[in-house]
Amino acid sequence: MSRHTTPVPPAPVGRNSLRRDLFGITRTPFGSNVPLYLDDARQELLVQAASLMDRRGFACVHGAPGCGKTSFLRHACGQPDPRSVQIAYIPFSMFKDGDLLRTACRQFNLESAFRKSALIRALQEYAVNLGEAINPVLVIDEVQLMDQATLELLRILGNHRFETGNLFTIFLCGGDEFLHRLQLRINEPLRQRISAAWHLEPFDRTHTARYIQHHLRYAGTECELFPPEIINRIYDETRGVPRLINTLALAAMEHTAAAAATTVTNAHLDKAIRNLPQRKENRHHDPENL
Repeated sequence: MSRHTTPVPPAPVGRNSLRRDLFGITRTPFGSNVPLYLDDARQELLVQAASLMDRRGFACVHGAPGCGKTSFLRHACGQPDPRSVQIAYIPFSMFKDGDLLRTACRQFNLESAFRKSALIRALQEYAVNLGEAINPVLVIDEVQLMDQATLELLRILGNHRFETGNLFTIFLCGGDEFLHRLQLRINEPLRQRISAAWHLEPFDRTHTARYIQHHLRYAGTECELFPPEIINRIYDETRGVPRLINTLALAAMEHTAAAAATTVTNAHLDKAIRNLPQRKENRHHDPENL
């Protein structure tokens, strides 16, 4: 019997159009599973988040869509010893007030109840019984969509006994418009309880380049798939917003692979840009030139 076999084509890395043999990668870059890239500002916020979790309380993380608010909080909540935190992540804030409490109870493995007062009491007693050694953390995403009654309920959840401090660490995560809601008189009691409001900015040009390199290193290559002029164009197109960088860079790699090339060119990037939804404003406008 002949020992010769038909050559097996390289296995896809995650998308059929990304070829391991061309790019020298072993994993797919620009995905949600890549370890978080922290620029200087995010490094500083990470330290502040750790401090808040030590003392407990409310914090707001806000910013434009795609700037990595949820990813940042996932990373921040994963830093302490897993035995010292209990985390409930609520990704959708358009619940009615009772539904949000029931979701929190389920994530903390508590029995649900019908009455809101019973739900609040169950959560508060759970936090008290955990003691100082274990910190219950609530991460509530898309908080700008939350109705007023639910927002007020969060404030009440943080109240328990006059002589005790904060029972929970509560991260309110959402768009910049949530900060405007906090300025309303009706939200003054909640605003006074928020001890930190952190704004996540898009990356600047330098950190956009480092962000792309970070993803390529995760994928297993040190090759210059994106020459400096291409990275500059990606920055101009995306304004340094991480989600947009991911989308555009991965699309450019797919067009590069389709051409059996090993380096992204302007032609490949042009094709990627044409296939993405266009913004109304001038895409080549550079805010750093203002």
